[in-house]
Amino acid sequence: IAAVTLANSKALRSADPQARLIATGGDEDFFPDWNARQLTNPVGTFDFLSTHFVVNDRVQQPHATSEFRTMASLALPWGLGPRMHQIQQQAAAAGHKGVRVAFTEWLMISDGRTGPNFSNLGGALFAGSFLNMVMRNSDVVSISDMTGILEFGGIWKKRAQVYGAPAYWVLRQYSQAGPRRLLTLASDGPPYSRTKGVTRLPTIEHVPYLDCVAAEPEDSTKLIVACVNTHLTADMQGEIDLSSLSKKVKGTVSISTLTGDNILNENDEEDPNRITPRNETAALDPGGKLMHRFPNASVTILQVPFAQ
Repeated sequence: IAAVTLANSKALRSADPQARLIATGGDEDFFPDWNARQLTNPVGTFDFLSTHFVVNDRVQQPHATSEFRTMASLALPWGLGPRMHQIQQQAAAAGHKGVRVAFTEWLMISDGRTGPNFSNLGGALFAGSFLNMVMRNSDVVSISDMTGILEFGGIWKKRAQVYGAPAYWVLRQYSQAGPRRLLTLASDGPPYSRTKGVTRLPTIEHVPYLDCVAAEPEDSTKLIVACVNTHLTADMQGEIDLSSLSKKVKGTVSISTLTGDNILNENDEEDPNRITPRNETAALDPGGKLMHRFPNASVTILQVPFAQ
């Protein structure tokens, strides 16, 4: 594989010296040996190492409950974060210090659709947590994309009806908010851990039920807070404390929330809008704080305008 990568790199560089090249890397559970071969190439052969994670919800726990399997699946994005840094660190140790990660394929599949699947609300929670993971680790993950925009990416067509899966609406929520620069955020919500979880990443610790990331768009006009509540039954009541930005934030907080009655619920050609975001507004108190209830099994985007 290393020789093929080098040959293709030389051909592409000769045609376009400015081309940015992605070498095929290994998945999170076996990348060290595979990537080590790619990293025997000369420095500059490629700019990114790709990684992929198409995973089903099979777990190591015998006779696992549906709740155990679901929470093990929803913990996976959190468990992927450290692996991103390990991929980059291996590259740097081999002399490829400028190489970053390109996460070029990711998908959650539930055998029998009995848990989080790319077509249901559980898959939307997975998508939100995955996007948070990518943003949180954007110092090493420079590129991320789906395999395709149709079906797996959330856009479906059946019986002449085009509609979006719940995960499509999550991708749209994040895209419309336009996070660009990561901001520091501290969260003290309760975590959970899983051992003997999903076979590909069976041990994942200290997973926050409420996973939040803060960012601002390219034009720095607002604060964006993206939160995923993966708890299946409990709403999370949280205080958003922006007192350190009290002189900068102003106006009405826009809130977009995607949730539903059951993580197995899907949109379909008969009810294409069964699960879509609902929008509301709220006001910060004079000290720059906001109490907000995050529904169980939900993805929420809050946007707070900055004073100009």
